[in-house]
Amino acid sequence: MSGLKVHRDGVGLVVDSVVIGSPASQAGVLPGDVLINSEATPDLVQYSSYRRMLDLTVKHGTTIRKVNLTVASLTDLFNGARSK
Repeated sequence: MSGLKVHRDGVGLVVDSVVIGSPASQAGVLPGDVLINSEATPDLVQYSSYRRMLDLTVKHGTTIRKVNLTVASLTDLFNGARSK
């Protein structure tokens, strides 16, 4: 899982929530950020296969940056949270 819950609007995919400890959280993606990739879809971002690489363009206010995420399994997230 990428750790993102998103919905589509006219600009792109708006981030509704980010799972703490997820790849998206570790990359600094925040609720309210907008994913402006032309190929990004809610299913791709929320349900991508384990270990798939996602290259996202994230807009936060007026700042635009590239974010590379490796999709984690729930076990990875649980073990990471437990080890901290």
